[in-house]
Amino acid sequence: MQTTHSMRVLLPGGDKVNDFVRITSVKSYPIFLCGGRYRINAKSLIGIFSLDLSRSLIVQADCSDQEAEALFEELQKFVAGEEEPVEEQPKKSDKRFHFFGK
Repeated sequence: MQTTHSMRVLLPGGDKVNDFVRITSVKSYPIFLCGGRYRINAKSLIGIFSLDLSRSLIVQADCSDQEAEALFEELQKFVAGEEEPVEEQPKKSDKRFHFFGK
């Protein structure tokens, strides 16, 4: 029986995104990556780069319990945790990033 299984991950750089896509792209069931209000195909390299990678993302897999267990075991190196903080992006109000003399 297929159900939706979820886990939270961090993909802070290009190498991690490539590794993530390498793992997800060989799976036969649908896998999605959710960030903010967006839900994209987790097998799409370009789609993943359209998300805000400075924040944790949610992986959703529509598969059996056994398939989810195997997938999440492979994705353990991407699990969002306190030991790997996400760097904050500069806010537009940060004066260091104002242009044109403002």
